[in-house]
Amino acid sequence: MDKTTTILNNLMIEVQKNKDIIYISTVITEFQQAMSNPEVPIDKIAGIIEKDPGLTSAVLKTANSSFYGLAKKVATVKQAISVLGYRTLEKIFLTQTLSNSLKTQDSEISSNLWQHSLATAIASQIIVSIKSPALSEQAFVAGLLHDIGKFILFNFKTNETNFLIKKLENNPFQYSIPLEMTIYGVNHQEVGAFFAQQWQFPEVVFDSIKYHHNVDFASRNKEVIASVLIANNFIKALELGKSSSGCIELIPHWLWGFLGIKQKMIQNILIQTKDKFTALTAFME
Repeated sequence: MDKTTTILNNLMIEVQKNKDIIYISTVITEFQQAMSNPEVPIDKIAGIIEKDPGLTSAVLKTANSSFYGLAKKVATVKQAISVLGYRTLEKIFLTQTLSNSLKTQDSEISSNLWQHSLATAIASQIIVSIKSPALSEQAFVAGLLHDIGKFILFNFKTNETNFLIKKLENNPFQYSIPLEMTIYGVNHQEVGAFFAQQWQFPEVVFDSIKYHHNVDFASRNKEVIASVLIANNFIKALELGKSSSGCIELIPHWLWGFLGIKQKMIQNILIQTKDKFTALTAFME
């Protein structure tokens, strides 16, 4: 067994001791298994949602929001699913689940990571919609979960994380992945991909987690991965939350044309992202 596999397996053992993470991983896995079946009945999805009062509240709140403008209030999760559709439901489910899991940690690092993840999700959705609107919901979920590996490392390798943060405070303009390899022995893409596979995330989310710093190595789902890569750097520039390093990466030149992004669009993307981030965070409070 190589060093990376040993570290990942040990992390899994640590995660399995944590009751909050066990609950989160169980409910996410159950939800993803159900969603992978194109013929899954609404009753089954509703049953999963209704196990968690916070998720139930979020789904009903969204379905009854002014955005949908329904004349009659939605009173059940089953009705809400019919209104929202499965794609929007997946976005709400994962946003709420990740938000709750990070809030249980009650730390500045977790709060910053949550804000960065949510803002990246919003920007990813806006960016991919320029050329491929049909991928917008997938891009949101992929952006939301792209740094799930950091969440695992930050919360189960606290001594190493504190050392990492100090190193980045001393020199904030350095890439985090080489530092992670030195300090943890693995990087957040490897950790995130490992847990994404364990928790049966969709392949587009798995790929975005694994390749959001090196899209050239991906063989599929490049539009979503590229959107997450660019969004990740836009959010660092906007300073909405903080993942770890504030270093903005060099974006491969071919990605701009690949996604249909023209220079004159960038300012509008940034403005839209900030506005939607403000609105969504206010809505969730």
